[in-house]
Amino acid sequence: MYEVYVSLVAINFILLSIFTYEDIKSRAIKDIPVYASVLFLIGILVYSFFTLKILLVFLLSIFGLGIFIYSKKTGNVGEGDVPILLSTLLIIILASKLLLFIYFLIIFTSVIFTLPIIIYKKTFNAIKRYTSVSLFIILVIFVLFNKIEISLVLLMAGLFYALFSTYGKIDILYEESVKKLNPSKIVPGDLIVNSLLINSQKEFVKSSGRLTLVTKDLLKKLDKKKKYPIYHNSLPMTVPIFIAFLIAIIWLVI
Repeated sequence: MYEVYVSLVAINFILLSIFTYEDIKSRAIKDIPVYASVLFLIGILVYSFFTLKILLVFLLSIFGLGIFIYSKKTGNVGEGDVPILLSTLLIIILASKLLLFIYFLIIFTSVIFTLPIIIYKKTFNAIKRYTSVSLFIILVIFVLFNKIEISLVLLMAGLFYALFSTYGKIDILYEESVKKLNPSKIVPGDLIVNSLLINSQKEFVKSSGRLTLVTKDLLKKLDKKKKYPIYHNSLPMTVPIFIAFLIAIIWLVI
């Protein structure tokens, strides 16, 4: 049992490392790692049926399907990120330690709110970046020392600080994270920012959400003479998963 769990952790860590590297480098994951993560997820699901309650596995599967459909329709979550997120959650749950799961969620949430402040340097000044990173490091220290109450307080402090830092800067944030491109430079998987479309472009892009996922069919319909607002500097969503998983496993070992 222990040897199997260690093997699952090792495989997941390797896949997550590949995903994170590709995500940071190009904000896109190649097909082979995605297919490998899907096969790995299927293997964990089969294994989980024999070690976890079937209802829990079923609910997690429904949750994963919901995220996949949401990502397919809105593009807010990368489709390739879903299998690796689910396999990571299953491995955390398989440890049968509630605190481990809570700490994973704490770190995951904290990274999601800290990452934009680090990435978007034009929107957030150096002081805000250093403050946000310092809060995160202190949070990690208290997590590793198993101080749940202080960790939760620091998480809330970090969230409020991130929201306060973002207040009134949405326009600047959009400007830094959006780039207008001709269809010749747009590829399937890119995200169009609907709110920045002009009326003539809305004839081709019909979506009610904040973002529209560019598919091969949509790409063919785009007006070749116009430039479309593309969300090009998006957050690498595998980074929060990787950091949260790494710290959770370190907490489990120590």
